[in-house]
Amino acid sequence: MYSFEKKGGQVREEKGMEAFRDVLGECQLIDVGYTGVWYTWERGNLPSTNIRERLDRGVANEKWMESFSCRNVHHLTSSLSDHCPLLVSTTNGGRLKRTPRFKFEAWWTAEESIEEEIRKSWEALNGSLVGKFESLQISLSKWAQSIRRTRKELTHKFSKELESLLEKDRDNDTMIQLINARTHLNLEIDKEEMYWEQRARANWLQLGDRNTTFFHKFALMRKRVNAVHRLDTDDGNEIVEETEIIETAAKHIVGKDIEEFCLGVLNDGKTLGDFNFTEIVLIPKIPNPTNLVNFRSISLCTIIYKIVAKVIANHLQEFIGGCIDNAQSAFIPGRTAIAEGLIKGVKASRRGPAISHLLFADDCILFSEATKDKTRTLKDILKEYERCSGQCVNFSKSTVFFSSNMMEGDKAAISTELGIRRSTNMEKYLGLPNMVGMRKKESFQNLKDRIKLKIGNWSTRFLSQGGKEVFIKSVLQAIPTYAKACFLLPKSLCEEFESIFARYWWQKSQKTKGIHWCKWKDVCSSKEEGGLGYRDMAKFNIALLAKQG
Repeated sequence: MYSFEKKGGQVREEKGMEAFRDVLGECQLIDVGYTGVWYTWERGNLPSTNIRERLDRGVANEKWMESFSCRNVHHLTSSLSDHCPLLVSTTNGGRLKRTPRFKFEAWWTAEESIEEEIRKSWEALNGSLVGKFESLQISLSKWAQSIRRTRKELTHKFSKELESLLEKDRDNDTMIQLINARTHLNLEIDKEEMYWEQRARANWLQLGDRNTTFFHKFALMRKRVNAVHRLDTDDGNEIVEETEIIETAAKHIVGKDIEEFCLGVLNDGKTLGDFNFTEIVLIPKIPNPTNLVNFRSISLCTIIYKIVAKVIANHLQEFIGGCIDNAQSAFIPGRTAIAEGLIKGVKASRRGPAISHLLFADDCILFSEATKDKTRTLKDILKEYERCSGQCVNFSKSTVFFSSNMMEGDKAAISTELGIRRSTNMEKYLGLPNMVGMRKKESFQNLKDRIKLKIGNWSTRFLSQGGKEVFIKSVLQAIPTYAKACFLLPKSLCEEFESIFARYWWQKSQKTKGIHWCKWKDVCSSKEEGGLGYRDMAKFNIALLAKQG
């Protein structure tokens, strides 16, 4: 379906992939997803001739996917065929169901009784601050369940009332009743929309456009995508990890108790106690991760801890400058590895400086001469860095890339010496290619795939025209922004982006392409000039590059 589903060999033909996606759209079929290795077909025993593709997949319609919410397609391994068998499961496979954690719902703020409920529950409780929070969570959960049970009944009641009022003759009393019925009905619909919007986390689409169906489908898809079906540990066991937490409080009611507790910690040496505990959540770095190295761990701290830490940080701002030595902000002249002749960097031009490393956050790219002596020197430098800083290099996530004039024997020897796997092509970093040759269009093909993948087969059916406008401006046109800030994309590629936007904008359903009533450049003009204010992708690319000077 997409070019990133193939590695090695010739690039997939765009027209063939587009036709396959159109067929799935016309049949209203959606990719079910998978677990296991990403490819289902492999051929070639040499790195230079190896080809891997995802040729086999499971698709289903929306009704089937709703009926089997615990569905799963697993790519099995096979030694007899170049195709992987697909195991389709419609049950949860014995997965553990964890008790849902407490979350403050956005729609609660639309209920008139929420403040009184919090006040009544908080003032009726005694004991420690931790115990009061726990009891408040239980009270709010029970209150929310009772409100949700009557939500559908109220919506049905107001709908029937509005329907009967619309058939009556208009007078003052009828008009007042009509306004009240519409107001109450819209309020209940807004609460339902807020409920699904919080679960969908589609912040680019504002409330009030009656996109409840879209939010519902988005939330179900997000739940399926974020589900961790399998996790492989180092000892070969498989475990399942599902956790999420959001902690909040109503400040105008519980603020006094929180203030007294925080001041006790800051001024009187009181311990944080249970508020010092954090929830460790694993964020997947790649689709369908099965190993811990493919997760990014983050800790979710409590609000009380964040308040105390923020106060301390604000006080330290006045003195932190005097605690850090000036030598830490720059390299000492003559003390670099290149200046001492330890390693030999690379030059982007003949007269340019030699580059030995590139740093970004906790990632690093090292450049060195591909000899055994330089390799040992580089390894010694890394070991020295580990001893001095306490930070260890993750060799399982590291790769080494060689120039094309290297012999295979030398590549194997250096790779073994470093203990790092070899890579036949430069991998992407932050979604962008590390090296871009003459074929720029192919290097950025993944941007088109990401846009088409984002559109999907269901957003056309569930988004209104106003929702489409926000979706294009806030999501689709933002996908290639980072790439355009770093590279000058081919003009033909920018035109293909706009062609995708235009086709999606005018399309009314999956079966009809829609009539393009005007040129896309007219749609891109400002609203004052009669357009919709969409970006001209080529001009926006030049504007972003101009910011670099």
